[in-house]
Amino acid sequence: MLNKSTVIFLFIFILSSSGFTEENQESIKSLREERTAILKYGIDSEIIELVDKMIEERDDSLAEEAEKVFKQTTNPRVRIKLLNFFSQIEYRNAEEMVLKLIEDHENRDRDLIVESIRYISESKNNEILTKAAEILEELTTHRENEIASAAIKGLGKTGKKEYAEKLISLFEKRDYPSSLKPEIILALGDLKAEKALEPLIKILENKDESEVLRRYACDSLGKIGNPKAVEPLIRAFRTGDTILRSYAIYALGKFPGEETESILIDALRDSYYKVRISAAKALGERKVKSAVDILIYKAERDPEPSVREEAIKALADIGEEKGLVVLRNLFKNYRTPTTLRMIALKALTESDLEKSIPVIEEVIKKEWNKEESKLLMDICKILSITESPLLKGLFAKLLEHPDSMVKIYGILGIQKNNLKELREHISKLRDEKYGRTVNKYAENAYDVLK
Repeated sequence: MLNKSTVIFLFIFILSSSGFTEENQESIKSLREERTAILKYGIDSEIIELVDKMIEERDDSLAEEAEKVFKQTTNPRVRIKLLNFFSQIEYRNAEEMVLKLIEDHENRDRDLIVESIRYISESKNNEILTKAAEILEELTTHRENEIASAAIKGLGKTGKKEYAEKLISLFEKRDYPSSLKPEIILALGDLKAEKALEPLIKILENKDESEVLRRYACDSLGKIGNPKAVEPLIRAFRTGDTILRSYAIYALGKFPGEETESILIDALRDSYYKVRISAAKALGERKVKSAVDILIYKAERDPEPSVREEAIKALADIGEEKGLVVLRNLFKNYRTPTTLRMIALKALTESDLEKSIPVIEEVIKKEWNKEESKLLMDICKILSITESPLLKGLFAKLLEHPDSMVKIYGILGIQKNNLKELREHISKLRDEKYGRTVNKYAENAYDVLK
């Protein structure tokens, strides 16, 4: 029997017009058929709820159907949700359509334009980005600040450095909205605009300047990466402003050299937790092997959970066996808070899956016979979205668990990894004795794995 949380998680979108009742004997539709029907014929709230579910499952199998809905619907809320879905699954086929929508911004919903700008600025197509940048330049002075702000951010994400001068001139205009100037600073960093180097250093070193502008100047100086920014950033790190120091230390992580490396490691001892978080993140991105020992200490014993979390991620990024052993131990240790155990598991699935499988199997075995084990559910959920053929044996095992949700996670993992050799295992779950919910997922995967 499904427990309450499982029922909520597994809410299946059934059309009232389908004639499907508990009593009738119609053959069970696959999940794909059911979801396709909702996208074609469902009301707006059903579509939004379905898309949320597809985002959660990272299900991209109906992306083309979703694009058709985006083209046909006039509801901005539905379109916004679909754009979020396209971004999450990195579906880029809607770019031309979205570009035209932005061009027609005067006749469109404000929030839809903002979400459209976010989507288009993530494009990998240089031609699309060039067209987008031309439109976004005009929108940086839009009368609605929300659209202007999105345009500034989007312009930065396009990477088109030729627009840096325009952004600098807007920043220097006294009558330009002050609320948009922080976004300009961040966009200049995204553009890696060398022309902005001196103005940004000037902002950082001006103690009378806005705290937000000084902090964002740190961020952008780090992204630009010019060595002239190192000394100003070190001075900023040595000030009394704790938040400015956390921005400065992360920015310093972008610069190579023993001096900055030493400063980063020392920052892990800082009394302010956000400085420690920034330092751990920077050390992980730089893959600093000399920081492994102190990161292990932070992962195991830092008093702030968010620091432990970032240290765990950093150890995974660095990839030294010594650190990975600690992550495996943190995951299997029942004294480790569940949230951190899951962060360790996620990190291990991304950086050290092969050696971690025995530990994962060990924990699953301990939880296997526990009734309504939330830990088992959390583990299975992470595994179900992990792409690796190494999980074939584990996924097959999950199909045998008595809990419907565990079975479904196994099905989703098999489908995501296209493990066709397990198709017949899934076929058995199409039997009505396993219940309609499992049947639908099994039917869908069975079809997909042909």
